[in-house]
Amino acid sequence: MKKLTLLGAVSALALLVAAPAMAETAKEMNKEYNQEESYGSRGKDSGSIVDRNQNNTEVKEDISDATAKASASMRNTADEIKASLIDEDVKVKASPVTIKSATTADGIIGKPVVNQANDRIATVEDVILDANGDAKLIVVKDGDFAGMGGKLAAFDYDAIISRQADGDVVMPITEQTLDKVAEFSYDKSDKDNVRVIPANGYSVKGLLDGNIVDAQGEKLATIDNVSLKAGKADMIIASYGKVLAMGGDKVALDFDTGRLVRDGKNVDLKLSQNQTAKFNTYKDNHK
Repeated sequence: MKKLTLLGAVSALALLVAAPAMAETAKEMNKEYNQEESYGSRGKDSGSIVDRNQNNTEVKEDISDATAKASASMRNTADEIKASLIDEDVKVKASPVTIKSATTADGIIGKPVVNQANDRIATVEDVILDANGDAKLIVVKDGDFAGMGGKLAAFDYDAIISRQADGDVVMPITEQTLDKVAEFSYDKSDKDNVRVIPANGYSVKGLLDGNIVDAQGEKLATIDNVSLKAGKADMIIASYGKVLAMGGDKVALDFDTGRLVRDGKNVDLKLSQNQTAKFNTYKDNHK
């Protein structure tokens, strides 16, 4: 029996604490800066104009440094999603698990593609999975901005050499490579000089717009993200109980818990009757 993995609420406390602290730090430094400016305009004996300008510049730099440090701290906190790994028997005590956002679909789609010379070539547009969750293709778009014009091209997923610390995807391609390769299309009817999505291929972007559904196709939760590990989708991250698209509870399921089904351009994860019952039992026990 496959395990049902359920994700607890993302820890947002650190973000809530860090944001006011950052704002208060900037506020106090701005106050000090404004006082320096005021002294200069009223002719206070605060040193020469050069000294005052230097002090003001230092205050501005302090504000910038404090803001940057607080922002970096918030990004580091937000980069780790705290989860609860729960056995299919919901009475079994949960064990903690951490998912790094950099290893998710959201952490790769929209990221720059660079080559070994660190030249920016394209942006990641999509990842194509097979029915087992294995990543088969990486779809990229030329140009500087994801979602704005440009040619789509697909390469084997294992063409990715590495991921840089800033999230950039390293691939051995050039602008000339993109010019020469066939254009990629999601329309299977396109044949001439076009590389189409495989018959058994599923778009990760389509999955991010999909839902977790029960055996009858009724919606159970909204898919928020997909965890990608070692070239394979290993978890589906979703949420339920949202009010006006806000709040709700986060859950995660092993990718092979259900099966992928197409819903127009979107892709859903469909559970069996037994899996649906366990999913609903978990929700009932965590109201």
